[in-house]
Amino acid sequence: MRIAICVRGSLRSWDVCKHNIFQTFRNFPGEIDWFFDSWDVDAYTYYEVFPGDNTCRAQRIETELDVKTQTNIKIDFKKAGMKLVSFEIHKFDSTLNPALSFLKLIYLSNCSKRKIELMSNSRYDVVIQIRPDTVFKPIPWRDGHCVENIIASAKSYGVNYSHKAITPGLKLRTFNEIAINDRYETIVSDVPGIPDFVFYGPSQVMDLLSSAYIDAKEKEEETNFCFPHATLFKFLQRNGVIMYDNFLDVMIVRNMKIDGKYDYDYFKDNPKEVLEFSESFYNGVASCSDVWYNLYDRFKII
Repeated sequence: MRIAICVRGSLRSWDVCKHNIFQTFRNFPGEIDWFFDSWDVDAYTYYEVFPGDNTCRAQRIETELDVKTQTNIKIDFKKAGMKLVSFEIHKFDSTLNPALSFLKLIYLSNCSKRKIELMSNSRYDVVIQIRPDTVFKPIPWRDGHCVENIIASAKSYGVNYSHKAITPGLKLRTFNEIAINDRYETIVSDVPGIPDFVFYGPSQVMDLLSSAYIDAKEKEEETNFCFPHATLFKFLQRNGVIMYDNFLDVMIVRNMKIDGKYDYDYFKDNPKEVLEFSESFYNGVASCSDVWYNLYDRFKII
């Protein structure tokens, strides 16, 4: 089996997550080619909370992916013994709305994969797209759970959802049923969304999935009022892609910094805790997500 693993998205907490990602797929059966596609800028948000008046100051910090950073990423793959066949840094377009920006990098990542397929006149059996700030919980991967899921996805499209039935025979999870998404100031319908941290399936299906960007680009006004992940879900529904509930237990390591509360850099300097998924790492990642959501639920962002 030939597998393409496409690490795709803003760099974020790659320095933390790379240890876990490499370990997860190190002994995976089959021939694996790695792809890396990211924007040319990275960003994190620094939060300072003022409980007295229920406000929180959010400051976005942006940095360029300079030559040194790009070289270090390539070295990461070499040190881990991973076959990196494509490395692309793409110009970030700040004029795109969130849905188009989300879909464009999926499209660009798939183009990198497709280029290798055309050059070799062959197809990958399975293509996996992973965000750089994703970590996989180790327990379900030790008993063959992930292997079975991903191998099975050579014949279907795997979506990482919890078990909540939306329609008979199709298990999906909806986003919080709220009228307005505060982060993007866009309308959120009750349509389920596809989480972008990991999804996988046959190469041909991933080609179709990536073309959602072209479709959405032609309907830019419509995507201004739709949550990015819901845009992709609706596109796949319209094009007859069946999404199966193949559950992989993953977490996001947010590269946020909260005054006096959380800073992911601790785990960057302690890779052993990441590899062993230590209690402090698990609790740190979990509390980070909880704090992030609580900020938007409880405080007015200024």
